[in-house]
Amino acid sequence: MDTFTTFSLTHEIESYQGRATLEQFINLLYRQLRVGGRWLNVDVVGPAERDDLVYLWLEQNHGRSDDHQAIYEASDRPRFKHYLSSLSVLGRFLRFVQDFRHEEGYQLHHELEIIDGETFAVLRCKMPVNS
Repeated sequence: MDTFTTFSLTHEIESYQGRATLEQFINLLYRQLRVGGRWLNVDVVGPAERDDLVYLWLEQNHGRSDDHQAIYEASDRPRFKHYLSSLSVLGRFLRFVQDFRHEEGYQLHHELEIIDGETFAVLRCKMPVNS
């Protein structure tokens, strides 16, 4: 191969599969490139001010927010999809916090703050990698 291009892929691999899987992926690309070949990788980068706080507004008037911890069998995908679509933005965020990299023991550190009757998730720009 002369050229590989990837877009918004490497951060997803590392986020969901870990650093070792990302390194395996890069090694596979390297082994398939001809001498002098190129890999063009377009992806996101982390913020310079990692400790700055972000206030993420979480709408909660269009859907439910109170049962984000419901349990569904993996085989019941249509019902689970319907359940997720019935959650508010706040409910979906809370479900994401619960599920994201759960098997690895990752915890998304956040605080919920109510400002003028609206709910916000307060997070740091750069989340700790090994939380």
